[in-house]
Amino acid sequence: MSTLRWVKAPNGNWSSLETLNIEGLGEVNGVYAIWHGGSHPEWLRIGSGAIKERLAEHRTDKAIMAYHRQGLFVSWAVVNPRERPGVERYLVEYCQPLFGERPPYSEPISVNLPAT
Repeated sequence: MSTLRWVKAPNGNWSSLETLNIEGLGEVNGVYAIWHGGSHPEWLRIGSGAIKERLAEHRTDKAIMAYHRQGLFVSWAVVNPRERPGVERYLVEYCQPLFGERPPYSEPISVNLPAT
């Protein structure tokens, strides 16, 4: 298993999708996870690419934003571009997010989850 360094807010908590200053992220590329923190937390979306652009898109996604009352959280990790499809595939298969496209066709690469 590869160990990813999932990003948290400066205070050590998970970042809020709604209040995160995405403009301050710069040109970070990797994988990301979005989840809600309701009474039964669920993974909402797993993806990869340019983090700032992808998160900006998801902030306008009505299906994801419908969970805002339960708290929307996000984290991301920098992943080598050659390994990114396999990492994304593993995360999608393991987490079974409620929303998203078909995972990339690639051999899954086992990684730690944001919560671990």
